[in-house]
Amino acid sequence: MPDSLYDSLECLSEKIEAEGLYTTFSSDKLVRRIKRSSETEKIILSRFLRARRFNVDSAFDSFLACLKFREAENVNSVGLDEFKNPLATFPFTTTGFCTFDGEPLLYGRASALDRFKIDPAIFHRGFISFLEFLGDTFEPSTMFVIIFDFTDFSPIRNVHFGCARDMLKVMQDFYPERLSKIFLVNYPSTLYGVYKIVSPFIDENTRSKLEWIPKNSLEQLLRYVSMEAIPYSIGGMAVYPVPPLSSQ
Repeated sequence: MPDSLYDSLECLSEKIEAEGLYTTFSSDKLVRRIKRSSETEKIILSRFLRARRFNVDSAFDSFLACLKFREAENVNSVGLDEFKNPLATFPFTTTGFCTFDGEPLLYGRASALDRFKIDPAIFHRGFISFLEFLGDTFEPSTMFVIIFDFTDFSPIRNVHFGCARDMLKVMQDFYPERLSKIFLVNYPSTLYGVYKIVSPFIDENTRSKLEWIPKNSLEQLLRYVSMEAIPYSIGGMAVYPVPPLSSQ
């Protein structure tokens, strides 16, 4: 561990202890996980430091905001399967595959999100459920890679800006540094145009993890994952259980 990171971790941990956060939020699952071992604490706190460019005060504020968010949302009560609620029209699933670097691969299908049927409150809770499920299933140090597939995407049916903003905020602010990379595949050119307009509102760290894969460019994905893990819809061999809700 670099000396600068070690020193920042020491300072952040001491500030958290001095402010009594572990005592105030002692019943929270995240705090209980942190208190299991000093190594787990280092792994989790380092995510907040990396997200805040190793600024200890900023990382502390972010960690405190995370704990307050978890308390307000009563995250302890969120079921680990709530993302499967049909009214969430939740578009992500685990795949059972990993990248060549050993990072678990997730799959998302844009056409699964149906703005005519979605309940934003249930989607919000479902997204938290999915993140908590990942946290309970994988080691604290695990970062994830997502293939997000726009096959059969409809800009009329499959876009809900409120839910998209909510998902981005929750991920960036309260579950930092869990995403290693996201591949956006089979996307329409109009979507990339919209992204260029809104990208200034996405933090630089998140933008750096997005990789847009043009159609018929499978070789880019094959640098990271095997053909067996790539979805059939884009030329691979895998079929993942995230069908569009409208076809159920």
